[in-house]
Amino acid sequence: MQKNVYQSILITSISRKVWIINYLRNAIRKMDLENRFHIVATDVNKYAAGMLIADHAFLSIPSSSSEYFEFILKNAHKFNVKLILPTRNGELEFFSVKAPDFEEEDIIVPISEPSTIRTCLDKVSFAKWIEKNNYKTPNILDPSNISEINNEQLFVKPRFGAGSTWAMKIRANNTLDLLKINPDLIIQEFIPGREITMDVFSSLNSQVLSIVPRERICIVRGETHVGKTINNEKIIKETLEISNKLNLKGPSTFQCIIDENKEIFWIEVNPRIGGAAALGFEAGNQTPENIVRLAAGKKIISTLRDYLVNLHLFRFSTDMFLEQGDFNDRIRDF
Repeated sequence: MQKNVYQSILITSISRKVWIINYLRNAIRKMDLENRFHIVATDVNKYAAGMLIADHAFLSIPSSSSEYFEFILKNAHKFNVKLILPTRNGELEFFSVKAPDFEEEDIIVPISEPSTIRTCLDKVSFAKWIEKNNYKTPNILDPSNISEINNEQLFVKPRFGAGSTWAMKIRANNTLDLLKINPDLIIQEFIPGREITMDVFSSLNSQVLSIVPRERICIVRGETHVGKTINNEKIIKETLEISNKLNLKGPSTFQCIIDENKEIFWIEVNPRIGGAAALGFEAGNQTPENIVRLAAGKKIISTLRDYLVNLHLFRFSTDMFLEQGDFNDRIRDF
């Protein structure tokens, strides 16, 4: 069998994240590496749009499978993968634990250490970590004391996982009924204010290379549909401190709330690319280019505090149409 003359970047759990493919392709083109690098995508769903857009794709087995490492490694060798980019919370711990094993195969996984991943994915552990390090976060309330609160507005969300399912504002007198339906929810005080997200990229040595804060203006089912980049030195400073203390590596997404007194309350850190990170990329965050640079063995670049302020994002879906024959041709090799 002829050896591949190209090298690849593999994106796992691609789903509908076509925009990540496009930004990586733009970075590859900008660096004049089009004849050297391809984008490979995988997902458990053969109807994932990203699988149809990537240069190559393969249907994945679940990341919970005991055979997942050997499965990914086999396909990584098949497509000459130099870097793996995980994009879903549920697979982050696996890739963090296995990163040294992939490194032995000359494959980079730009991801934080397992202890950091576990702290970030567990919202209770993250809140405790924030408090221990003298930053502010909404108080987590004991369900046994809820009855003593006089119909105050609170916020509930799952202890683990991402997305907007089960995350909502609720009156105190309704929380116990909700906990009976889903006992894995955590209850926090509700902090009114502006929701801010930071798109961050750090080197494999945990040096922060870029931070772009953006305000979430319109949110639909937990995702930013309208947003704009902002300049807030206090947020940038605390983001830099928290990132350094957590020893984050690769892409990460910070979320906080600024209340009416301009106090910052930290909500979560997702150690992966965020759903609306395109705004940060357009404003100057060089995550796509640095990912390509890592894969190509080139020096990564820092753009800390160098980004466009007041750039607005208006997010909408795009449709693609395929006749059955064309679809069959696309998925034949999956």
